[in-house]
Amino acid sequence: MALPKVVITGVSGVGTTSVLRWILGRKAAAGHDGEEGFGRERERGLAQVGDEREPRFFEVIDAGPLGPSPGEGPGLNEDISDADLILFVVDIRGEPSRVEAEAAVELGYLKAPVILVMNKADAPELDGRAAVFSRLGRGRPIAVSTTRNRNREALLDLIAERLPAPGAGPAEAPVKIALVGRPNVGKATFAASVARAAWAGPTSRREVGPEGDLHLDLDGRPITILGQGSGSEGPSVLDAFDLAMVEQAEGAIRRADVVLFLLDLAQGITRLDRQIADAIARRYKPCVFVINKMDLLVPEATLPAGAGLLVKHAHAVQHAFRSMSYMPLAFVSAASGRNLREVLDEAVVLHEQARARVETRTLNWVLREATTRRPARADGPRPPRVEEALQVATSPPTIVTFVNSTTLFDAADRRNLLSVFRDKLPFHDVPIKLYLRSRTHPVAPPPEPPPELHTGWPGATEEAAQAAGDLRRLDRQVNELLCEFSD
Repeated sequence: MALPKVVITGVSGVGTTSVLRWILGRKAAAGHDGEEGFGRERERGLAQVGDEREPRFFEVIDAGPLGPSPGEGPGLNEDISDADLILFVVDIRGEPSRVEAEAAVELGYLKAPVILVMNKADAPELDGRAAVFSRLGRGRPIAVSTTRNRNREALLDLIAERLPAPGAGPAEAPVKIALVGRPNVGKATFAASVARAAWAGPTSRREVGPEGDLHLDLDGRPITILGQGSGSEGPSVLDAFDLAMVEQAEGAIRRADVVLFLLDLAQGITRLDRQIADAIARRYKPCVFVINKMDLLVPEATLPAGAGLLVKHAHAVQHAFRSMSYMPLAFVSAASGRNLREVLDEAVVLHEQARARVETRTLNWVLREATTRRPARADGPRPPRVEEALQVATSPPTIVTFVNSTTLFDAADRRNLLSVFRDKLPFHDVPIKLYLRSRTHPVAPPPEPPPELHTGWPGATEEAAQAAGDLRRLDRQVNELLCEFSD
């Protein structure tokens, strides 16, 4: 299950950003979207409800201020429509505005529950003004004050109550695949060739949905190639230009489980290619770089002697998108149908990777191995120290790593952690969302792995393993006390 998303919205001046930072609190960690080389779309962070033994995490996103036409604009509309819970922030000292009334109507069409957060209730006397906003008819009201720190715990309890129950989605849901790329790279030809292929399932499954989605059956596994809702006879594709095209691509990327990013190397790597790659990375979507028109790059008659030229082209793509170089790459010919089945098989594999879940003790064993092979830097009075990790969500794999202080970890440290997770865990080809959280007080240690995983020598006895575990726990407690004194 993906990490639940709590989206904050409201008109300008009501304090949406203040509410976000207030919810995150001192121990919250900002999402490290910049690791992959791209900036964040909106201010966001990781928040926690529950205690350290049974934590529950969710992502908080500031959707930006509502404008004269609420919901207009791709960023705001997408954030709200993807939300699991919406915090509708108003200023309790004022009167509901026309924009807020229109927003309340639009929120009524969404499935996500709404909490009406009446901010700037600096004194209890202002709580009585809740009746003024009741006519908005949207969301369970709660009066808070970020400046006076009023009712923060009550708001967190309300959020925990309204979040969706933990659990996995349907196992056999169709794998949604988006075809994106600049104009004339062969997206329409790719979709048409797949629809005509004999391996694409029975004719009854090769149907076009109301949004232009093409539904296929791949060896009993349902697959949907996403369209754009144009109502055309085939799956609509993204052939707009410049900003409009990037916005269309972002819409398909947002809906997709896996993205097939089509490139035409005969025209080189363009600015539009980089903008689309940016959108894929920001959404943490599994992706296959699909180099189309391979028959023009290397004629089939010259293979396998011409395979060296394909390797050269592959290296050029990996160099152009260095921060995404771990993602798989494929050469196809959409016109002839060559390798299309293999690409779709790879998309299914990536989807399964993104849905994988790793046990906590396995994560912590990997962390111990990593810190043993590459000790932390000791260039200051408080070297960075990794304590333990926890996978809190899938699609994308989301890992919370507890450290002694997030300020001690730079971009290189984060890249090293991601590299270790990608090498040692079943996330070799998919993006990993990493959060760092400071832990300033001792907690119960995680369950120890079996002795053969951590004793460090063959034939170690249970007594030796227990002694090693006791020493590690004692070392952790001492380090925690030192951190408290240094703070």
